[in-house]
Amino acid sequence: MENKPGLPEDKKQMRFIHVNTPDSSKSQIKLSSTKDSEGDQSKKTLADYVPPNQEDPSLDKVIDDIIMSEGNEVLAAEDSMYDSSEVKRPKKKSRLAKLNKLLKNKWFYVGLAVVLIAIFSVPDTRYLILGAFIKKDYKLTVVDSVTNIPVSDVAIKVGKQNYSTNASGQAVLKLNLGSHEFSLSKKYYALDSGHIFVGFSSQESTTVKLSATGRPVEITVINKLSNRPLAGVNINIVGTSATTNSVGQAQLVLPTKKASYDATITANSFNALTTPIQVTTNMNANVISLVPAGSIFYLSNTTGTINVIKANLDGSDPVVELAGTGQETPSTTLLPSPDWKYLVLEAERTGSQPELYVINTSNGNITEFDSAADSFKLIGWSNDEFIYDEIASSQDPSTFGREEIKSYNAASGQLNTIDEDQVLGSSPSYAYQSFANFELLPNLLIYTTSWSSVGSYDVSSSNDTIRGVEPNGVNKKDYTSFQASTTGAMNIVQNTPQSLYISVVNSSTNQTSYYTYTNGAVSSVSISASSFSTSYPTYFISPAGTATLWNSQNNQIYIGNQNGQNGKRLIVPSGFSAYGWYDNIYVLLEKNGQLYIAPATGSNNPIVIGSIFTPQ
Repeated sequence: MENKPGLPEDKKQMRFIHVNTPDSSKSQIKLSSTKDSEGDQSKKTLADYVPPNQEDPSLDKVIDDIIMSEGNEVLAAEDSMYDSSEVKRPKKKSRLAKLNKLLKNKWFYVGLAVVLIAIFSVPDTRYLILGAFIKKDYKLTVVDSVTNIPVSDVAIKVGKQNYSTNASGQAVLKLNLGSHEFSLSKKYYALDSGHIFVGFSSQESTTVKLSATGRPVEITVINKLSNRPLAGVNINIVGTSATTNSVGQAQLVLPTKKASYDATITANSFNALTTPIQVTTNMNANVISLVPAGSIFYLSNTTGTINVIKANLDGSDPVVELAGTGQETPSTTLLPSPDWKYLVLEAERTGSQPELYVINTSNGNITEFDSAADSFKLIGWSNDEFIYDEIASSQDPSTFGREEIKSYNAASGQLNTIDEDQVLGSSPSYAYQSFANFELLPNLLIYTTSWSSVGSYDVSSSNDTIRGVEPNGVNKKDYTSFQASTTGAMNIVQNTPQSLYISVVNSSTNQTSYYTYTNGAVSSVSISASSFSTSYPTYFISPAGTATLWNSQNNQIYIGNQNGQNGKRLIVPSGFSAYGWYDNIYVLLEKNGQLYIAPATGSNNPIVIGSIFTPQ
């Protein structure tokens, strides 16, 4: 018989069958398994169990039939017991049903409470569990073990996290609740390590003292122009570094093999500096001055020609930005934009006619943008717009457009004509228009227009005006007008940074009328001739338009608000005069042909930049 595949060995049992022989006696025959359980590997047949000398053909046939029939039934029954597809397992309850049943059992909550109380009553297990979900800030401060001065740029390692102390020697660690091991390292300090515990308090902290293996050296860094301490300055020297604190100080530990080592000192918005640091405990031995980033440009003729010079703000490292050709005249002029991004140069560099150039201070590019006129009158800057008056004086006054007011946008390179003269009639009897009295206010140019008659031309139907226009040429407007035939001289003076006085003479009556421009309008004002002719200061408006700089009548320098009010005296030695602004925090001064720079706060004496050429 063949065993059914998959039937386990231990299930291959001995089988017994009953055979009805022809003599109606019952014989019991034992059938062996195909493999003896005791290890007998020989196979036995039915003949081995038939008594010798009792062979009967009819009996053999009966036995064979029974074996075939009954054996197959037994095997089929056994197979069905072990057929996995027929095995019936008890149905399992769903997990959701079990959970619902558990949650409805009050003893579950009692047990849970008991377990939680047991867990959280033990600190180690309490912080171990909560630490997996809660993080807290922990402030670690590192100071020198001898001087107690904070040590910056210390490397801190807590597990896989890395931190570094700031200029105050502090680092804020974000750690899970519980215990933590940490290590500290910095060159020329002994390695250190320790243990900290993060609990539930609002912010925990600790201070660690590092022991130096070299000599502690204190360094102070200041702004050279203002003489004030600088925070956040990076100092790198012989493989170690430090950052200055709020009072501009930092401590470094240096080896004692040499008397000094070169340090590289850097800070945002300041020129980098490489300078020697003395290895000494003298606190005043290493006071370093940094110069704010930026460049100053000015005219100088110290070489015999009029050159454009570029220098650092303290006058160091001067270089010739644009060399003169030798053809420049005493009228050569250089005017910077309020933010010093651009310079306008008026000079005769290639011939007898003046030319206008713009210099981009960021890259030194120079561009000629106008050269056709016989003369230019430079008015000034309004943001990126440079405004000037151009007169082709070699042309006959009867030529239309002989005089033009122009603006040049240095950022876009666009040249605009914002006004030009008019002509009435023709030669020899005509009238022509001219412009004068230019005053540049914030985002507005104010000037006068007047008619002049040639021959017998009658201008009684024409008007002289007080006119205003924005630097880009829009919103041109006549604020008031006067009959040209009876109008004599007109003059304008700037009495405050935001307002003007205007005088108009009636040529028929020889009477003078006074007006004021303020808040976008021109109106009559009652002032005396002496009030009008007072020597008002020249106001220099800061790039942001929030402050003004001027010289007083007693030769003192003042800084006030945008209206020239609340002025405070700039404390500088005598003999200086206001020259302009650099940025919104430094002022430029002039004394005896020298250009100086000083903080607008007056916290330091002016620093000389260089000798300047003054146009004649």
